[in-house]
Amino acid sequence: MLIPIGTGDCSHLDAPVALPSSVVLGEERVIVGRELAGTVTLALGVPTGALAHRAGRWCCRGAASGFDSPPAFPVSGTHAMIDSAAGAFYLTDLSSTNGTFLDGEELTAGTPAKLAPGMEIVFGDEFLCKFVFEEIPDSELA
Repeated sequence: MLIPIGTGDCSHLDAPVALPSSVVLGEERVIVGRELAGTVTLALGVPTGALAHRAGRWCCRGAASGFDSPPAFPVSGTHAMIDSAAGAFYLTDLSSTNGTFLDGEELTAGTPAKLAPGMEIVFGDEFLCKFVFEEIPDSELA
Protein backbone atom coordinates (compact mmCIF):
# COMPACT_ATOMS: atom_id res chain seq x y z
CA MET A 1 0.00 0.00 0.00
CA LEU A 2 1.16 3.53 -0.75
CA ILE A 3 0.18 5.92 2.04
CA PRO A 4 0.47 9.67 1.31
CA ILE A 5 2.81 11.52 3.65
CA GLY A 6 3.42 14.78 1.74
CA THR A 7 2.84 18.02 3.63
CA GLY A 8 0.23 19.22 1.14
CA ASP A 9 2.03 22.57 0.79
CA CYS A 10 0.68 24.19 -2.39
CA SER A 11 2.52 27.51 -2.15
CA HIS A 12 4.35 26.68 -5.41
CA LEU A 13 0.98 26.42 -7.20
CA ASP A 14 -1.73 28.93 -8.06
CA ALA A 15 -4.51 27.00 -6.30
CA PRO A 16 -4.78 24.41 -3.54
CA VAL A 17 -4.54 20.75 -4.54
CA ALA A 18 -5.68 17.89 -2.33
CA LEU A 19 -3.26 15.17 -1.32
CA PRO A 20 -3.85 11.87 -3.09
CA SER A 21 -5.53 9.00 -1.27
CA SER A 22 -3.85 5.80 -0.16
CA VAL A 23 -3.30 3.31 -2.96
CA VAL A 24 -3.73 -0.43 -2.50
CA LEU A 25 -1.23 -2.34 -4.62
CA GLY A 26 -2.12 -5.74 -6.05
CA GLU A 27 -0.72 -8.08 -8.63
CA GLU A 28 -1.50 -5.71 -11.51
CA ARG A 29 1.18 -3.37 -12.84
CA VAL A 30 0.64 0.26 -11.79
CA ILE A 31 1.73 3.06 -14.10
CA VAL A 32 2.03 6.41 -12.29
CA GLY A 33 1.46 9.52 -14.37
CA ARG A 34 -0.09 12.96 -14.60
CA GLU A 35 -3.58 11.90 -15.70
CA LEU A 36 -5.59 8.76 -16.39
CA ALA A 37 -4.91 8.23 -20.08
CA GLY A 38 -3.26 5.58 -22.19
CA THR A 39 -1.42 3.19 -19.87
CA VAL A 40 -1.55 5.38 -16.74
CA THR A 41 -3.51 3.67 -13.95
CA LEU A 42 -2.57 5.99 -11.04
CA ALA A 43 -2.97 9.73 -11.73
CA LEU A 44 -1.00 12.11 -9.49
CA GLY A 45 -1.18 15.20 -11.66
CA VAL A 46 -1.78 18.77 -10.67
CA PRO A 47 -5.19 19.80 -12.07
CA THR A 48 -5.06 22.43 -14.81
CA GLY A 49 -6.90 24.88 -12.54
CA ALA A 50 -3.96 24.90 -10.13
CA LEU A 51 -1.84 26.65 -12.75
CA ALA A 52 -2.79 30.07 -14.01
CA HIS A 53 -2.53 31.43 -17.53
CA ARG A 54 -2.57 35.21 -17.21
CA ALA A 55 -2.17 37.75 -19.98
CA GLY A 56 -0.75 35.15 -22.35
CA ARG A 57 1.77 33.88 -19.79
CA TRP A 58 1.83 30.88 -17.47
CA CYS A 59 2.15 31.84 -13.81
CA CYS A 60 2.47 30.13 -10.49
CA ARG A 61 1.85 31.81 -7.13
CA GLY A 62 4.89 33.88 -6.17
CA ALA A 63 6.16 34.16 -9.71
CA ALA A 64 6.65 37.86 -10.39
CA SER A 65 6.49 37.76 -14.15
CA GLY A 66 5.30 34.30 -15.06
CA PHE A 67 6.73 32.08 -17.76
CA ASP A 68 6.58 32.19 -21.55
CA SER A 69 5.70 28.49 -21.79
CA PRO A 70 3.62 26.15 -19.65
CA PRO A 71 5.35 25.27 -16.38
CA ALA A 72 6.88 21.85 -15.83
CA PHE A 73 4.37 19.56 -14.17
CA PRO A 74 5.66 17.77 -11.05
CA VAL A 75 4.61 14.36 -12.41
CA SER A 76 5.45 13.26 -15.95
CA GLY A 77 2.87 11.90 -18.37
CA THR A 78 4.14 8.39 -17.63
CA HIS A 79 6.36 8.85 -14.59
CA ALA A 80 7.02 5.50 -12.90
CA MET A 81 5.90 1.88 -12.73
CA ILE A 82 5.23 -0.45 -9.80
CA ASP A 83 5.35 -4.17 -10.56
CA SER A 84 4.83 -7.19 -8.35
CA ALA A 85 6.74 -10.43 -8.76
CA ALA A 86 7.15 -13.41 -6.45
CA GLY A 87 5.43 -11.60 -3.59
CA ALA A 88 7.59 -8.46 -3.81
CA PHE A 89 7.01 -4.99 -5.29
CA TYR A 90 9.46 -3.16 -7.55
CA LEU A 91 9.54 0.55 -8.44
CA THR A 92 10.98 1.74 -11.77
CA ASP A 93 11.38 5.32 -12.97
CA LEU A 94 10.21 5.70 -16.59
CA SER A 95 12.64 8.50 -17.55
CA SER A 96 10.54 11.09 -15.70
CA THR A 97 11.45 14.77 -15.87
CA ASN A 98 11.50 15.44 -12.11
CA GLY A 99 12.68 12.03 -10.96
CA THR A 100 11.44 9.23 -8.75
CA PHE A 101 13.07 9.00 -5.33
CA LEU A 102 13.28 6.07 -2.94
CA ASP A 103 14.37 6.98 0.60
CA GLY A 104 15.86 10.22 -0.75
CA GLU A 105 17.90 8.61 -3.53
CA GLU A 106 16.96 9.26 -7.15
CA LEU A 107 16.29 6.08 -9.08
CA THR A 108 18.13 5.41 -12.32
CA ALA A 109 15.58 5.34 -15.13
CA GLY A 110 14.69 1.83 -16.24
CA THR A 111 16.33 0.11 -13.24
CA PRO A 112 13.82 -1.57 -10.87
CA ALA A 113 14.29 -1.09 -7.12
CA LYS A 114 12.77 -3.53 -4.63
CA LEU A 115 10.40 -1.92 -2.14
CA ALA A 116 10.50 -2.73 1.57
CA PRO A 117 8.04 -1.63 4.27
CA GLY A 118 8.70 1.89 5.54
CA MET A 119 10.45 3.12 2.40
CA GLU A 120 9.54 6.64 1.28
CA ILE A 121 8.71 7.26 -2.37
CA VAL A 122 8.53 10.66 -4.08
CA PHE A 123 7.11 11.02 -7.57
CA GLY A 124 8.54 14.41 -8.59
CA ASP A 125 6.82 16.64 -5.97
CA GLU A 126 7.78 16.05 -2.34
CA PHE A 127 4.86 18.14 -1.06
CA LEU A 128 2.03 16.44 -2.93
CA CYS A 129 3.36 13.13 -4.30
CA LYS A 130 5.25 11.64 -1.35
CA PHE A 131 4.25 8.22 -0.02
CA VAL A 132 5.41 5.56 2.39
CA PHE A 133 5.24 1.93 1.24
CA GLU A 134 3.66 -0.48 3.71
CA GLU A 135 2.65 -4.11 3.42
CA ILE A 136 -0.91 -4.52 4.61
CA PRO A 137 -2.27 -8.07 5.11
CA ASP A 138 -5.28 -8.85 2.91
CA SER A 139 -7.31 -9.51 6.06
CA GLU A 140 -6.93 -5.85 7.07
CA LEU A 141 -8.05 -4.57 3.65
CA ALA A 142 -11.45 -6.27 3.71
